[in-house]
Amino acid sequence: RRLINGEVVQIHLKNVHSLDKEAITSYDAHVIVYAVDHWLSLLVARLIIRRIIDAFGLEKPLCVLAANKVDGIRRIETKAGLSTAQNQGLKYVEVSAKTGMNVNEMFTELFQACYERDGAKCVKEERQIKNGS
Repeated sequence: RRLINGEVVQIHLKNVHSLDKEAITSYDAHVIVYAVDHWLSLLVARLIIRRIIDAFGLEKPLCVLAANKVDGIRRIETKAGLSTAQNQGLKYVEVSAKTGMNVNEMFTELFQACYERDGAKCVKEERQIKNGS
């Protein structure tokens, strides 16, 4: 939950285990995380990104590519993750779940992007949640 432009915006987070089209398109935003200490995680992230983009078709999905474990031994340079994000029109952020580095900033950016895209819809959904309807 964040305060964006004077309005409370809330996003429900889920760990999606299915990559079928219905599961992918039922969410407003996606955070795809890979570990900078493991090349395979970036390759899997690229496949997930492609699947999300294909599922949305012409509608541009709201996605953030998050490089995690940047506080440790790095095997994947920023350039590889950043170029992946830029090539697909995604936001990119480097985080450390361990230390909390940039985690709040990542979610604030995601909330802001959601609000900019959906505006009053985000606020309306928040009010419905509060009212239990």
